[in-house]
Amino acid sequence: MTNEHPYREEDFELYALGVLEGDDLRGIETHVKSCAACAQKVAEARGRIAMMAFAAPPQEPSLAVRQRLLAKVRAEANPAETSSSARAERAPSRFWNFAWGTVALALAIFAVYLWNANKSLQEELDRQEIAAKQQLALAERARTIAALFTSPKTVTVNLAPKAPIATGTGRVVYNSQQGALIYAGNLPPLAADKSYELWVIPQNGNPIPAGVFSVDPNGDGNVVLPKIPTGVSAKAFAVTIEPAGGGAAPTGPMAQLGAGL
Repeated sequence: MTNEHPYREEDFELYALGVLEGDDLRGIETHVKSCAACAQKVAEARGRIAMMAFAAPPQEPSLAVRQRLLAKVRAEANPAETSSSARAERAPSRFWNFAWGTVALALAIFAVYLWNANKSLQEELDRQEIAAKQQLALAERARTIAALFTSPKTVTVNLAPKAPIATGTGRVVYNSQQGALIYAGNLPPLAADKSYELWVIPQNGNPIPAGVFSVDPNGDGNVVLPKIPTGVSAKAFAVTIEPAGGGAAPTGPMAQLGAGL
């Protein structure tokens, strides 16, 4: 092994054929579980071997085969003279027909095995890729939240309830330069056809939608890192009651409101 990779490319072919042994076999089996590149090489090697099983080139008949064919022709012309020699020829012919048939069946079974193994390996690679992307997304989300809470430009705004809709309060942590926002609050549960929607109300212009949310049985709801523009100086933040799914502009009654900068 070199740089934690097999130092011979033929190791992949030998592994796919099932003839690799000892430390080399254990090394590859352990390595491909954590190395997508080498796992792909194993899959490609298995595919090449499967293709070889069905792509054997045609061969010219040997001299012995031609002689047996001529003997058969002479036997048909002179059955009495050649009956004994014909019986002698049929025995090895049946043996070789059986042998080649057995080999062909074994190759076909091996090809099916390789195809299934290659499919399972590709599915495992796909699962690993999805898991890796999810881990990267979670890491980026955690980094953004950490930057929001540690930046000196971040402000915290308390949202007061607007009677008679709500009695609980809310809080917004906001950084206009990052375009990052987190909301947490307590509100009464709504009917299934209604949703709460958070709004950033800028110094100039129309309210900007900042996330649709519902609350749990305890009335707790939150919005974490909605997609909002950067550089928006907020005059206020508000929560309204909207049709399920929210909208591009507030239309329903206000549940909470807090002054911004």
